[in-house]
Amino acid sequence: MDELGKELRRIQNRVYWRRKRDTFGRFDVEDGRAKRCEGLYVRLTAAERDMIRHTAVEAGQTVTETLLQAVRLYATTLP
Repeated sequence: MDELGKELRRIQNRVYWRRKRDTFGRFDVEDGRAKRCEGLYVRLTAAERDMIRHTAVEAGQTVTETLLQAVRLYATTLP
């Protein structure tokens, strides 16, 4: 695993351990949002995948958080 992969793993672990749990050990749904149960599969080139991973590490976010933030930002720029 390269250094970028290791840093992404550290970020994912921090996010995982910060999540709150209920008395039964299950994760609480944050802010009343629905649980994420859908997957999105996107075909990328190796360069595109590396760019997304690099951007996520620079932002200190998971890849999912980075992509969602990018989509939200893009949605605000639409007329």
